[in-house]
Amino acid sequence: MSAFSPEEGIKQAAPGACAYAVAQIGNAPEETVLLIRDQAGIIAEFGRAPTVHVRAGLIVESGVLLLPVLIKVSGELYETWMNYHAEVCPPALACLALQEQIGLHFFDDRGVRARVIAVPNQLQAFWQDTLRTLAQSAPWSMAAFDAARGRIYATYPTVLKLWHALRRRPAAL
Repeated sequence: MSAFSPEEGIKQAAPGACAYAVAQIGNAPEETVLLIRDQAGIIAEFGRAPTVHVRAGLIVESGVLLLPVLIKVSGELYETWMNYHAEVCPPALACLALQEQIGLHFFDDRGVRARVIAVPNQLQAFWQDTLRTLAQSAPWSMAAFDAARGRIYATYPTVLKLWHALRRRPAAL
């Protein structure tokens, strides 16, 4: 059995999917990147210098601390959720707390990396505070995480509604 690869997973995902991964590019230190799968035409419509915004929040739901990460690129919205008690999350958060930029890697219909956009990491202080908070949290199961996230989806049934909620209270809901 081979190890799970977020990059291979995103290549096979439906358009609009988003995931995060810790990657080492060249000789640079490890960094957290966001992997986004979308249609080639949508990626092409971003143009040369698309407007990019990243929002995140820490949501407490029934003892589970949820960390949604939303990305808006020229009007297109993408989401991923970080679960601190999943194996890949603590190193990813540790990188986000230190790195100056966040790389957005877009994969098209053929599973090809069609574009990479680097944006300033304007949430660095948020990641640092969140990492400290989550490091002190009691563990929860994946089932508890999924159930808590389901309740948040009931409150915010669209990514756009969650996007607006995070604007009002960027650090916590």
